[in-house]
Amino acid sequence: MAINELCSELIGPALKEEFDLEPIGQPALVTPADVLAEGMTPGEGEFEVVVQCDVWPDIRWKEMEGKEKPYAGLTGKYRRKPFDQARFDAALRDLAERYARLEPYDDGEVRPLAMGDACVVNMTGYLANPDGSKGEPLPDAASGDNVEVILGTGRYMEGLVEGLVGGTVGQVKTVSVRFPDALRNKELAGKQAVFDVEILSASRRILPELTDEFADQVRPGLTVETLKEELRKAVDSQDAQEYVPARNEALGKALAEVMEVEVPETLVTNQAR
Repeated sequence: MAINELCSELIGPALKEEFDLEPIGQPALVTPADVLAEGMTPGEGEFEVVVQCDVWPDIRWKEMEGKEKPYAGLTGKYRRKPFDQARFDAALRDLAERYARLEPYDDGEVRPLAMGDACVVNMTGYLANPDGSKGEPLPDAASGDNVEVILGTGRYMEGLVEGLVGGTVGQVKTVSVRFPDALRNKELAGKQAVFDVEILSASRRILPELTDEFADQVRPGLTVETLKEELRKAVDSQDAQEYVPARNEALGKALAEVMEVEVPETLVTNQAR
């Protein structure tokens, strides 16, 4: 009814502005709307209604001997998995990878590409036929010249790095790959393809040692110990997100021991939902 809609729009804000009360849920009319409507003439006189609602309760802190603020220094206990050392090691390794330097192979050195190396290649791609042979040429965007490829797992489409390992400068390798299912180009996503890859140059990738000089390169003023500490905190913070509900529950139990509060029925009902 219109009365219910009007009350819904006006009563909540009025309680906050005039009485500084924060209602929980929707205030309810004491007198049913249809009864109020019978004695109401639109446009004439004032219209008064009585409502009932629960409001947020006041908190009373228990008196604790020797403590002015009973809630200060509260602790709670909850279980969480140990620190993820493997993730920390991987993050530290990835950081070092960003600062790797390239050392070109010596002139005339014929050395097969190995995992961890880098190379520059020209790539010409084709869709794969059912038997794995070359089919229709891929769009230009899927091929490319002077493309840098770092030989590491999980960096590119499946099969590219594995197909280049063992290749040498000047060689053209025919590599079978599979485009990722999540590729933006839905016409190629999940498809098999064949690339002719010409290896133009090759380099060793030299990872920096974990020293204070390296840490200062990452951010001026860092030492290797403070770098590791920041990285450890970042990894631990990510893991901690999984345990936020358990942590909050533990703190809630600790708070319940030092406070007195009457929980409104509406709040209990809303929580149960």
